[in-house]
Amino acid sequence: MAANEASLQCKVHALQAEKEEAQDVIAMRDTEIAELKQTNGQLDSWNWEWHRQHESLATMQTMQTDQRKQMDAMSEEIKAMVNLQMRGYQKELEHIAKQQGHAVARKQKLLKELEACNEEIASLEQRKQDSIPQTLRGGI
Repeated sequence: MAANEASLQCKVHALQAEKEEAQDVIAMRDTEIAELKQTNGQLDSWNWEWHRQHESLATMQTMQTDQRKQMDAMSEEIKAMVNLQMRGYQKELEHIAKQQGHAVARKQKLLKELEACNEEIASLEQRKQDSIPQTLRGGI
């Protein structure tokens, strides 16, 4: 019986050693699980932050696209207004040029009339001189 008891005690010690070893393995696994959970939590946090930044970037890109469209539309409006003004200026310049053309033609007509008047005055002066007798003109 003593041998049996010694054998049982030996088995109990072996089982206790196995139990302690298993508990150590369980503790190591629990530590690894806790570390993995912590890492997983950090990865979830990073993933959430990445999605938040991605959404923010997408929103900014949409805003930039909208702003670009607004600027393009404003640019087209400005071009249309400038073209309209330029057409108005062109018509005004054409009108001024037409008026200047009429003014130049009128000036030339008046100059010809003035020249004709001067010729008529010269002719009348000559006839007047011719009609005064030579003796009155200071001649013999």
